[in-house]
Amino acid sequence: MGRLLRLWGVAILAFAISAAAMAQEAFQAYAHHDYADAYKGFEKLASNGDLNAMNNLGLMLVNGQGTTVNYGAAADWFEKAANQGHLSAINNLGTLYELGHGRQQNYQMAAQYYRLAADRGMGDAQFNLAALYEQGHGVAKDPMQAYIWYGLAARSGDADAKAAQAKVKSDLSANILGSADAFIKSWQPTSK
Repeated sequence: MGRLLRLWGVAILAFAISAAAMAQEAFQAYAHHDYADAYKGFEKLASNGDLNAMNNLGLMLVNGQGTTVNYGAAADWFEKAANQGHLSAINNLGTLYELGHGRQQNYQMAAQYYRLAADRGMGDAQFNLAALYEQGHGVAKDPMQAYIWYGLAARSGDADAKAAQAKVKSDLSANILGSADAFIKSWQPTSK
């Protein structure tokens, strides 16, 4: 029994090393604009449960790199990774719902996905959620929420978020701005 467990451990380690080498090859192919080989490599990794590869496949399907544009298949890969907590995939799936690519356009679903990633600190999702609050798409139009989420995205270094936050600032009173700024300053991402 002990030998079987040792052999199993060696097999797992060999698989991990093999997967890491496969991932490196796929990333190198992508960096050299060999999208067909990159797509094949990410596809193999994704089929074995690699969340980053699932997200990368989705992006390649959206952009038609190494394959034809296929928003439905991209949404499927994003959803598989999103269901396991991959932040970029959660945000990307939200974007497809917002745009109506690969999934029926649904601003409420977009807002839900953006909120999942935004709450965990992802700047892009924070920006996207803020834009929905600013426009009133999928959520009630709320300049204060837009200001807060743009501010959180700006806090992570997003210059576009800082400009967008300044734009919605004029819709808020000094009292509300003070409360919103205090919230932004003290905000911490959730772990799940």
